[in-house]
Amino acid sequence: MKIGLFVHSVSGNTYLLARMLETAFHDLGKDATLYRVSDPDGQALVDQFELDADLYREYLRLPEATADDLMPCDHLVFASPTYFGNVSAEMKTLFDAAAIFWTDAMLAGKTCSALATAGTTEGGADQALKAIHTFAQHMGIISIPVPCNLVPGMDLPAYGLKHYTGTDGSVRPGSTQAIQTEALAKWIVKQTR
Repeated sequence: MKIGLFVHSVSGNTYLLARMLETAFHDLGKDATLYRVSDPDGQALVDQFELDADLYREYLRLPEATADDLMPCDHLVFASPTYFGNVSAEMKTLFDAAAIFWTDAMLAGKTCSALATAGTTEGGADQALKAIHTFAQHMGIISIPVPCNLVPGMDLPAYGLKHYTGTDGSVRPGSTQAIQTEALAKWIVKQTR
């Protein structure tokens, strides 16, 4: 199974969350690759808000995603920051570029999972996760839901994993998210056999 993780990140939090999931897939012996969603304004935002420039440079070393990169993947993971209760414009641009595959349902039958980050619990991360699955369903991609008991004692939304970064983006994914991504990777592998 080939897994593509398509991530848009500026502050680094969404990238770190997706990287945790990629590592969990690798630990299970799966072929997983992180792709960076293009953001021509990313560096300016990093500079303006004095974000972690070293982490952003690391993120920029990922291969830049194109719609064609979706085709060889069996399972797709989309990871986006939440902007006003939706995915980022950059993630939406990748989705829109995939419209070339819609008419012939060329992505139909693939499976999909979603990750989102948001500043606060009121930031709309659930809506961003749902937006990813709305795109997937229009393309005929099968959404893999997250069962509420995936990690005992942790409440998880059915739509994917989310991480709250704090209003300034300073709360990095940590041990809780590592537990969640490990459990999610195992769940996805089990569901896509």
